[in-house]
Amino acid sequence: MKQIATVVGVLFVLISLSTFAHGDIHERIKAISKEIKASPNEPSLYLKRAELYIKHEDFRKSNRDLKKCNALGLDSDRIKLNYAINYRNLKHYVQALEYLDEILMLDVKNVKALKEKGNVLFDQKKYDEAAIFYEKVTEVATDANPDNFIEASKAWELDDKIGSLARSKNIIVEGIDKLGDLMVFYQRLVQLNLLGGEYEQAIFNQTKIVDLSTRKEKALFQRALIYIESNDLNKAKSDLEQSYDLIESLPSKFKQNQSTIDLRNLIVKVKKEL
Repeated sequence: MKQIATVVGVLFVLISLSTFAHGDIHERIKAISKEIKASPNEPSLYLKRAELYIKHEDFRKSNRDLKKCNALGLDSDRIKLNYAINYRNLKHYVQALEYLDEILMLDVKNVKALKEKGNVLFDQKKYDEAAIFYEKVTEVATDANPDNFIEASKAWELDDKIGSLARSKNIIVEGIDKLGDLMVFYQRLVQLNLLGGEYEQAIFNQTKIVDLSTRKEKALFQRALIYIESNDLNKAKSDLEQSYDLIESLPSKFKQNQSTIDLRNLIVKVKKEL
């Protein structure tokens, strides 16, 4: 049972993989550098290169180009925001906040500045303050982006004050109210339910995931693990059987997929341990 509990913990860890095509960006930087050589007094070119340097994670060079923009007479909220991003990544948080506050002083609903201020505060481990700014983003943003709600939820989760875990869940519920039944919201709620030992609610939310899933074998397996954690072994066995049967009924090309093979092996392993 201890091994199974470990599986549950691993299974619900969110892993965010962000990759940059650094080679492609490097070529784009080289191309725009040639343009700058031909037109050295055009500030918009320096701004474009500064933003490419940010994607390339070369924040000092980005700042150098932003300063060149200023020297050539170009200043804007876009430039200030890029300064803030650079200074945050360089861990110069005071400077980052100064630029963001300049933007927000004149435009309190600037979504990008609000979000970046949340990022700065989050990096400083000021989670409750970060969460408030992330929540402001959810209030003023016009695009239906679930990440805004997820970021606020994660900040509240990390805050150690009484009631913060409840706020972490509530902002996700708000997201569902505003954006609808999105899988990512219920996955987040399941994580928070498991964190609080709320197995009945975790099962309810995992069942929503099962219902929303086109391919249900993984969602059923995940629900089986929650049933095991809550000592409801009969329902766990039922979900494991359903998950296994769904895999067996897949067309051959899907059954041979490595992730499907791994899931099938994991189901077999868990069934043996029950």
